Amino acid sequence: MLVNRVEVGEYALLFFNHYHFITLIILNMKILLIILIIFFLTPYLLRWISPWLMKYFFTNMQKKVERQQQQYQTQKQKQAQEHAQSQKRQEAKDNLGEYIDFEDIPDK
Repeated sequence: MLVNRVEVGEYALLFFNHYHFITLIILNMKILLIILIIFFLTPYLLRWISPWLMKYFFTNMQKKVERQQQQYQTQKQKQAQEHAQSQKRQEAKDNLGEYIDFEDIPDK
């Protein structure tokens, strides 16, 4: 009786090992199938999505360039205003007249 139980246990263990081996093979085949599907479908998806991606990136780039150009123009305007003000100040200083050096005359 004891020998039969061991034999039955060995058969059960062999079946259990084969069952797990088969499930691992099926799982690996599923993973491999998913990888192959992704590999073959990626170019088609990229062709379908790329026009929208390009449009998105180009519009963002265009907005960034416009912002930089506006900043540059406002900076130029500020510099022009400051230059005009400094010229006005210089003209105001120049219009004061000629500088005359006075000497102190001592009282007698």
